[in-house]
Amino acid sequence: MASATIATGDNFNFFSGRIGVKNYASIIVGSPFDYRNKTMLICPADSPDPGSDNFIPYITEKLQEITMYSGGRMLVLFTSMEKMRKVYRDLSSFCKEQGYNLIAQQPGISREHIIGQLKADPNTIVLGCTSFWTGVDVPGNALTTVVIPNLPFPMPNDPLIQAQIKLIEEAGRSSFFDYMFPKMMTTLKQGFGRLNRSMTCQGAVIILDNRIVKKRYGSRIRNSLPSCPFSQKVEDLVHILPC
Repeated sequence: MASATIATGDNFNFFSGRIGVKNYASIIVGSPFDYRNKTMLICPADSPDPGSDNFIPYITEKLQEITMYSGGRMLVLFTSMEKMRKVYRDLSSFCKEQGYNLIAQQPGISREHIIGQLKADPNTIVLGCTSFWTGVDVPGNALTTVVIPNLPFPMPNDPLIQAQIKLIEEAGRSSFFDYMFPKMMTTLKQGFGRLNRSMTCQGAVIILDNRIVKKRYGSRIRNSLPSCPFSQKVEDLVHILPC
């Protein structure tokens, strides 16, 4: 098996445990992408707590600011359809006034059709949910900014997730660090990977969830992502976006 996302930190323990394999040979090799010079990770210093009432207005406000730097060419990855729809509604008038093509995932429109518009029109901003975290392939400068409003932790009210958590805790282990965290990191790395699809790709991944800087496990998150410059200022986009 080969993948860019099955390792958690410096080992395969989470993945091997999920598929029931105890004895295996493994190797982690470096990426061919020049993350240090062509990618930047940004978490704005003014990001509010993701559970606060002003978080959705903040997402809309920040996307407007980011758009003024990126000029479009943006993919926004949500963990909630409801939150995505609210942001789409609030962002629509701004995009219409400024001449941006705002598209949101919705029933009846295929992902391929939406991504085709992103490739064809540099003024496009795409809002997507679950299916857009993987399989989106936009090489070159058609996509230069990936925005992730929330860290993609599993939904704790999902019956299957609840059952997994119960089993782990009954075994005396940490349901957060043995399941929730590595599960989130796998999805986060997949979302991060939407930016770098070829050797010519260049841009930024912007995470609006302040837990990557305020929580003790935040450094663990950053260290698990590809090594690249980190900033807490959106204006630093000017140092990484292609002309």
